[in-house]
Amino acid sequence: MPQSLSKVDIHCVFFTKKDMPLITNAIRKDLHAYIIGTLSNIGPPEADEIYANPDHIHVLCTLPRTITVSELISKIKTGSTKWIKRQGITNFSWQGGYGVFSVSSSKVKVVERYIQNQPCV
Repeated sequence: MPQSLSKVDIHCVFFTKKDMPLITNAIRKDLHAYIIGTLSNIGPPEADEIYANPDHIHVLCTLPRTITVSELISKIKTGSTKWIKRQGITNFSWQGGYGVFSVSSSKVKVVERYIQNQPCV
């Protein structure tokens, strides 16, 4: 087979440092857009759903076949940290760890609904 194909859907979750509730309603939508832009710049990952709670974020996307999970998370965290700090939240940072869970194609819609139903604060 001369080409490589991959479709791995993942649900990523990571928290702000010390679980600080620093993601406000004022920046939430723009943060979502920024992260979607980051994902599209990496390659063909599709951001199926995203929601930033005040102290953590959920991202459902397709893992690009050319990078590792840790590289993907690093790119999201690094870029979004810089972006959030430019919005005036200078004490912002993400915790070092993260959770990533593979999602069966048959369960993508279930996880989308779960993320869409995060509490709006």
